[in-house]
Amino acid sequence: MYYIVTYSYLILPLIFLLLKNRLKDRIPFTLAAYGMVFFALLFVWNDNKPLIWNDNMPKEYKGYFQVMYTYLEYLAFTFIFWKNIKNKKIIGKKKINKL
Repeated sequence: MYYIVTYSYLILPLIFLLLKNRLKDRIPFTLAAYGMVFFALLFVWNDNKPLIWNDNMPKEYKGYFQVMYTYLEYLAFTFIFWKNIKNKKIIGKKKINKL
């Protein structure tokens, strides 16, 4: 199950590369970068068993890793939401008739 979740993050950059001529916005690039960054984070840290670092990695770092991972996820989604809200056009305000 770990490998399915980890490697599924690579689908986002793949889609970006296949459709990059049609997608000129920052949101697709953000999603592609999100996929690459979180693939790397999940690949490096395999559930308390780091793949790249040696096996003597202290388990106390798990909390720091989870905080950094969550912060980066929230940051990416906040950017996407901010860009979507910023691009909305306000048509105009309707006047409310008081009875």
